[in-house]
Amino acid sequence: MLKLFEYNLCCEPFPASENLLDDLELSAFLNRYFVSPMQYITRDPEAIKERHEICKALLSDESLTDAFRQFHDTSLAFMDSSISTENAPWQTVRNHAGIRLFWDTARGLIGAIAACKMPEIFHLLSCRLESLLAKWYPAGFEDAWDNYAGGTQLPNSISFMIRFTQDLELESIAFASVRREQYTKKPGAMYADNLMLLLPVSGLLPTLNRYREHVLLNRLKKSLEHVFSAQADILKKQTVALKQNIAADIRGFVNELNFVIGMVDYAKAVSACTTICFAEILQMGEKTISVKGMIHPVLAERADAVANDIIATHEYILLGGANMGGKTTYLRTAGAMQLLFQMGLPLPAVSAAISLVSGIYSVFAREEATVLNRGLLGRELIEIRDAMSVMDENCLFLANEPITATSPTESLYLCREALCILKAKRIQGIWVTHLYDLFDDAAKLNIVEFGSKFKFMRVGFGTGHKYSILPGIPDSHM
Repeated sequence: MLKLFEYNLCCEPFPASENLLDDLELSAFLNRYFVSPMQYITRDPEAIKERHEICKALLSDESLTDAFRQFHDTSLAFMDSSISTENAPWQTVRNHAGIRLFWDTARGLIGAIAACKMPEIFHLLSCRLESLLAKWYPAGFEDAWDNYAGGTQLPNSISFMIRFTQDLELESIAFASVRREQYTKKPGAMYADNLMLLLPVSGLLPTLNRYREHVLLNRLKKSLEHVFSAQADILKKQTVALKQNIAADIRGFVNELNFVIGMVDYAKAVSACTTICFAEILQMGEKTISVKGMIHPVLAERADAVANDIIATHEYILLGGANMGGKTTYLRTAGAMQLLFQMGLPLPAVSAAISLVSGIYSVFAREEATVLNRGLLGRELIEIRDAMSVMDENCLFLANEPITATSPTESLYLCREALCILKAKRIQGIWVTHLYDLFDDAAKLNIVEFGSKFKFMRVGFGTGHKYSILPGIPDSHM
């Protein structure tokens, strides 16, 4: 089985909220580069390290990236043709040409790996590619193909040999070759040794009367169609089994290539707008997220995007401040950093050191539910309850002004109870709130040594009189 990653690329389902990607404004963005991006989130530090190394190697070598991309595109077409139900002879011949194209792009990838700056990363892949080619392609394949099938990739490349009697009656017809370069003489010329005639024939038989020429050409047409269809059927039988066997060996690798190409395209798109970095990988349980100059990837291309820092160790952040001050964006950006990190992707930030989490859960204020007997408050409380019932101490919990569809007094009481549970479970994360009294309650909870500590952050003015997120209690509360 051909594979690039030694560690599982598609992992067991990562514990997360159903609407996590939408809450973090990442759904449409990541779908540009990945199919079902949540399947690539991992809790294995070695898997993240491996993805970092592969991404760095490809970003530093454009020719290697092109070789991967060409092999990816060829493999997709190869797999499609292996299950093709097309019966047209021309389609069979075109699919047949894919056997050589797959060989060429595989050899090209092997050569690009040998010439790249960090070949040791791809050493096993190169060996596996060599083994796959040796397994399914015979010795001397290139010479055999060049001698007998060297023109199938080119248009108008199939030639026929037609044999006539002395009276110019059609005697036999068969494939002559598919090497165009073997036939450089004028088409339609007759050869004295075997009376071979190459198409096209029309207008090149001046010795025949028009009726006899018409009859002869009709016979030629029908004979050519019959021979071409018969040979195409034989060709299909010979190649279908080979293509299906190779397709079975590369199917998992093509999924890996989908991720690799998406990873590189993502990194190039983000790095074209802002600085990217590969985060230092901290072990689960260290409960640290430290990112400097982080920008949400969706906002990276905007000139007015504000970079923020986040530093929290065994802490749960309580964030408040002015409306439209960037609190929700900060929350989404921090959550995006964690998710992109655990996909093994570079981050839109200056530097980062992040510990793994075992799950990511989010509760964001939403529109009123249309389901009978379940209003907005009820739905939010159910989401919080469901998340808290499954979270362990290594999970990340993100809340964006939840429990607001009730009176301020009742909202404060419910939020305080939720924070008590988060502290007791040693959860880390961010809770955005407009309830300033909640900061007083959290400060009192910090007196208790057990559990997570609450860290306070607020909206303030950063460089250039733009809103920025800073440490401290919100100004309106002071």
